[in-house]
Amino acid sequence: MTEHTHHDVCTNCTHAHSLDVAQDIARKSGHRWSETRTQVYHTLLMADKPVTAYELMDMVAKKYAREVKPASVYRSLDALMELGIVARIESANSFVACQNPECDHQHIFLVCDHCGQIDEISDHGINRQLLRQAAEQGFVARKQILELHGECKSCHVEG
Repeated sequence: MTEHTHHDVCTNCTHAHSLDVAQDIARKSGHRWSETRTQVYHTLLMADKPVTAYELMDMVAKKYAREVKPASVYRSLDALMELGIVARIESANSFVACQNPECDHQHIFLVCDHCGQIDEISDHGINRQLLRQAAEQGFVARKQILELHGECKSCHVEG
């Protein structure tokens, strides 16, 4: 089982490196890489928590001193999610940048219901097992969203 958390330190994974990797992924897959996508992705990399599209719009506007339309943010998010470098936390309707964009992995989010902290673990084994079991049922899976809700380590210790 290959597992790492969202906050694992990767000596190769600086924000600049992540941006370079993201641009390379986009280029190799034939996606256009715009200034807005760069700003959206960089802002998500800098965020210390998942953010909603409207929070992201405000953050980009402040950081880059420019007006950003909601449609531009949503288009950028859709493209970045399609590239696998941004993920949506469905239950919180928020977004996070993949901290390890070079890794092809299934996102499994750990959502603290007390403080809102969201961490990520990756596990190819769970992904394969779910797809295999779905196929055995005659089901063709197109998307997986895995979120575990509970208490993070800090909140569990406090409680």
